[in-house]
Amino acid sequence: MPEEKTQREQARSLVESLVAAYNAKDRDRLADLYAEDISLWSALGAETNGRDEVLRHIDVLFRTLPDEVMSLDTMVTDGESTVIEVTSTGTNEDGSAYQIQFTEVLEIVDGKFTEIRTYIDPVDVEKISVGH
Repeated sequence: MPEEKTQREQARSLVESLVAAYNAKDRDRLADLYAEDISLWSALGAETNGRDEVLRHIDVLFRTLPDEVMSLDTMVTDGESTVIEVTSTGTNEDGSAYQIQFTEVLEIVDGKFTEIRTYIDPVDVEKISVGH
């Protein structure tokens, strides 16, 4: 049982590091957290595979939403699979403030994120898009 608790603590720490690195726009730290073969899926219809491709996707997010800040609202983990609820705030490209909630399911193997599935309402995303 103690080993399981350690896995849970490690998963929590990794997720907290992921959110901190994202908020700091620290691409190198994000790269360290991602497995080389990471898969990123979004309910918006996008799937990105491989660390380099995922980082390119993150670069676009950083350019599009440069002051985005994610806050962790809820986290549940068994040490390998983790579910988080997140609130993201910032300003979009036209300067309008936004707040959006979403859920992610993250898979961790050997201390690295191997899969991230993002569940976000496309209608909410459309509302923060420029020109809407």
